[in-house]
Amino acid sequence: MLAVFATGTALHWLADVLAPFALAVFLWLVIDGFAETIHARARVGKVGVGRGLALALALLIVAAAAATTVMVIADSATEFARALDGYRGKIDRMLANAHAALREPLGLGAEPPSAADLFAGLDLSAFVGSLAQAARSLVSNGILICIYVAFLFAAERAFTQKADAIFTRAGERRQARETVAAIRDSVEQFVWVQTWTGAIPAAIAWAIMAALGVDNALFWAFLIFLVCYVPTIGPIVATVLPSLFALVQFDEPWRIAAVFFGVATPLFVMGNIVQPRVQGESLNLNTLVVLLGLAVWERIWGITGMFLSSPLMVTIMVMLAHNKGSHWLAVLMSADGKPLKTRAAQPAAAPAAASESTNA
Repeated sequence: MLAVFATGTALHWLADVLAPFALAVFLWLVIDGFAETIHARARVGKVGVGRGLALALALLIVAAAAATTVMVIADSATEFARALDGYRGKIDRMLANAHAALREPLGLGAEPPSAADLFAGLDLSAFVGSLAQAARSLVSNGILICIYVAFLFAAERAFTQKADAIFTRAGERRQARETVAAIRDSVEQFVWVQTWTGAIPAAIAWAIMAALGVDNALFWAFLIFLVCYVPTIGPIVATVLPSLFALVQFDEPWRIAAVFFGVATPLFVMGNIVQPRVQGESLNLNTLVVLLGLAVWERIWGITGMFLSSPLMVTIMVMLAHNKGSHWLAVLMSADGKPLKTRAAQPAAAPAAASESTNA
């Protein structure tokens, strides 16, 4: 327990150094898994795509997607901030109506609050300064993450030799390979499932909001897609924020209800029906563990920890499961008592055993 507490404290103190590196490792796994998929399935005529070309294509696609997301959110956020001032009158009317309805039951004062009162404590200069600092931090961390990813790919070839030098016994070497394969498969499966189960609700929500005339519909769609990577809490935030904005923008109740159900329905279907079926074997975590991991990693690494909480908890569970002394902890963390029920855990043993026999 003391070791866990000391490790968590060290991770928090070194967040500025370790959080970008953790993101780089996560991004490296994503790009490498994407490249493996292209290498295994893509064809140019009857000729397959080589590993080098597949890696270059994966890098270009991931970089283009990241750049597009940042550009759209940056442009849309500026328009959203400008449009927010135009809704002050609507907010004042909503506050006045709420005050009139709740004045007698709650014993409120004679004068209703206004939008100016709500934002009176907001220091705009400090807010703009914090946004500028966050932007600078994002750019600097982005450059650092790219450097980390480049060196991870450069050092990838030596990983096998180093692992063989560390684990000299055949059994230890096989167990290490199975653990790494299970972690890698779980993380790649998590990213893949979260990506397309977030992209589909975001596209449906964008179509509905654009048809209803919601301002900055593209911004909300990208925001829905991004927060879907945060387990449990993400879909709730993705539903509440656009609905509140529609409440401020529209006067017709049916439009507000259409926005709410148009966003909530695909998120509910994906989160409660589709994801458990396609991700049950890769993210075999108890729901309480997911929530606890989300809170702990947010405390340690902030927003970065929230996005990485599920892959990190899966990694911890798999590592605990492959150790006899800590296997019981992995069982408690798992959803069904079978922490090693991953796609990589079984197939990984065969190539590892074949490699051991070859080495022998």
